[in-house]
Amino acid sequence: MSSACCLRRLRCQLPQRACTGRCRTSRWCRWSGGRSRRLKRSFIPVHVCLFSAVARRVPPQLLAELLTKRGFGKSRLSVFEHLDGERERRIDQVASDGQASDVAALNLVAIECIAESHALRLPLTPGLPDNAYLHDGQLTKRDVRAITLSRLAPEPGELLWDVGAGCGSISIEWMRSPPSCRAIAIKMDSERQRLIEHDRDALGVPGLQLVEGEAPGALTGLPEPDAIFIGGGVTAPDMLDNCWSHLKKGGRMIVNAVTIQSEATLVAWRALHGGELTRTGVAHAQPRRLRYLAPGAPHYAAACG
Repeated sequence: MSSACCLRRLRCQLPQRACTGRCRTSRWCRWSGGRSRRLKRSFIPVHVCLFSAVARRVPPQLLAELLTKRGFGKSRLSVFEHLDGERERRIDQVASDGQASDVAALNLVAIECIAESHALRLPLTPGLPDNAYLHDGQLTKRDVRAITLSRLAPEPGELLWDVGAGCGSISIEWMRSPPSCRAIAIKMDSERQRLIEHDRDALGVPGLQLVEGEAPGALTGLPEPDAIFIGGGVTAPDMLDNCWSHLKKGGRMIVNAVTIQSEATLVAWRALHGGELTRTGVAHAQPRRLRYLAPGAPHYAAACG
């Protein structure tokens, strides 16, 4: 923990355990420190104190506005300026009350995150709500997404290829798991690329790399992945063989399929290369029809590694 963080903790009279150490590694703090201008809907821990250094271009009132918008308006902010100097000052405020703008250009903010009942919670675990994404319907749904991410099993520093990325939900949540994970989303459709750009920024992973092109041709020259997810285009010629040839030794390749043609392709692939083939069905109760469960289309997942 930095000396500035320790000083802030003492000023706030917080115990050592109250500071999560996120002052150096948190994506929230990287935004609030001005390294990224994007407003990120990333993970906000409840009842935990976050410390962040704030520059003039990202003033404390902007942090307060973001917290309030996310449903954390009751959070308590303490703004420090001129720390350990003659002009040292501390300003305490509730986020929803706004923040004074006449603070020093360089200041430090301590935030005790308190969620309200309507707070938009976006945990780091797989399976964010579908409405967390801006999409046109081509989205791996929440339950299937959680299962897929559990099979991909992201580990710190690993690289994922998201082939036929749809709206990019798999690669986005891959990067939200361990923050050091990396991903490349390959998609031909330029309109869906714009949707991915929006969601990667909104959900806190601006480092998600986009490649506009059609697989398998667009895969040439990309860095070797630790894991590959194929969510579309399974029946394209040489798609599975090409992806398999690029995978690192000991890597994982997960393929989702919905159509009968895709299922047949995966069955034939498994006969040659082994691996697991799983069929998943999810049913949801419809409003006012609690006895009726509407089944979704079955998903077939092939796992090879």
